Amino acid sequence: MLNENAGAINAYAQIGAIAQRRDLIEKQKLQTLAIQSQTRELENQTRELQKSNRIEKDRANIENQRLSIESQRAQAEASERKHRRLQADQLKQVRVLMADCMESIERLKKLKPI
Repeated sequence: MLNENAGAINAYAQIGAIAQRRDLIEKQKLQTLAIQSQTRELENQTRELQKSNRIEKDRANIENQRLSIESQRAQAEASERKHRRLQADQLKQVRVLMADCMESIERLKKLKPI
């Protein structure tokens, strides 16, 4: 009888151990699902950050291009102003030369009338 009781106790202990193992496996499955869910959420957040970073990078590139265009425009305007000054100086020199020529012609006319 004692041997039968010991066998029954052993069987109940094994059933209890199996139930505990099943509970442990179930908890591990739930933890795995929770970790997978968190992993998916982190992956989604990572994709969003990468997308946001690409957008910011594109904005920075556009801003750099805009600044480059403004710089080129400022250089072109400065070059145009310099060109106009040179033209004005050349025009002034031509007028001075023309005035000198006219004066020389007037002197020649006085010296040697036609």
